[in-house]
Amino acid sequence: KALSTTRFADAVYEAVSMGSVKDTMKCNSSGDIFTPVNRGYSSAYGGVVEIATDGRHYRRFSLDGVAPLRLGHVEDFEIADDQSVYLLAREVKEYTESEVPKIFGATYVVKYSENGEFLSQTKLIVDFKELRPTAFSVLSSGDFLVVGYSSLPDKRVKVFAQVFAADASLKRDVAIPGTGIQR
Repeated sequence: KALSTTRFADAVYEAVSMGSVKDTMKCNSSGDIFTPVNRGYSSAYGGVVEIATDGRHYRRFSLDGVAPLRLGHVEDFEIADDQSVYLLAREVKEYTESEVPKIFGATYVVKYSENGEFLSQTKLIVDFKELRPTAFSVLSSGDFLVVGYSSLPDKRVKVFAQVFAADASLKRDVAIPGTGIQR
């Protein structure tokens, strides 16, 4: 199929142009584009926007109505086979003066229907402490795979991976040997 250019409608452009979009974009089976979007002028991603293939319509999957994530940050998201949308989101306890998330609280998996209806939020039963979850996937079993890193004092990083049951309990740590250099 040939590539084509689609001009976004003004409302769609405004929905994604506030701040910036994250470099992680995904598509569903219909070809709609999903991208995290900033929360106003903050560096935190406050939700995900789905842009229809025609470029004229969009749908927002926002944390704004989800307590205690109203000021939270989306780390990653997943579009499931049934087209529901999952967000891996962290509670932000404190922002810097320049609106950068500074202190994080609990981590949640938030689920929306394909139509953008909020379905559930699940608080992961783990204290990440110095670990920073950065990506996740919904496994075919309904479990969640969460990966991320922690910064070590010598500027190296340690990568981690954990599997959580659908009830949010930690099922297992996945061993990832070694460390890397933080750049």
